[in-house]
Amino acid sequence: MALWLCAFNLAAQAEEASAQRRFTVLHADTTLVDGVYLLNAQVDYPLSEAIVGALQSGVMLTLLLEIEVERERTLLWDAELTSLSQRYELRYHALTRQYLVKNLSTGVQQAFPTQAAALAALGEIKDVPLLDEHLLTPGANYSARLRARLDHSSLPAPLRLTALLSPAWQTSSVWYTWPLQH
Repeated sequence: MALWLCAFNLAAQAEEASAQRRFTVLHADTTLVDGVYLLNAQVDYPLSEAIVGALQSGVMLTLLLEIEVERERTLLWDAELTSLSQRYELRYHALTRQYLVKNLSTGVQQAFPTQAAALAALGEIKDVPLLDEHLLTPGANYSARLRARLDHSSLPAPLRLTALLSPAWQTSSVWYTWPLQH
């Protein structure tokens, strides 16, 4: 019995440590500019020692922002209006000792002297086009939601199984939901 309780306690501690390193959407909202809803958000990307070690060993990380807009309905499930993903690459360039962040949608790449600076820049989401105003039905209620996660499928094949099973690689945030004002 004591062995079982010890194992349960260790598993709970591992889960708690993992939860402290999960990505977190701190804030998200939309603004309407010239008929287009733009997403602004702030995301915290804490990385575990295992992920930092892989990054510094040359493993490229792909970070995803998953965004959904739904029409709220009272008697049925909410109807998904649109969904999109923003993909970002994060890599460490050992020769220049810089962290490179690339927006895979736009192709824009930036270099940062520290990992903290690169993660801070990744976390500042500004004016990402979400959807056109004319797609919304007047008088209907809509909500948007956002989550951030590490794309395990983009990891090198030998690392994928470890990433799927290890708590140190479980980084996905919970969905952050807010009403879409129109």
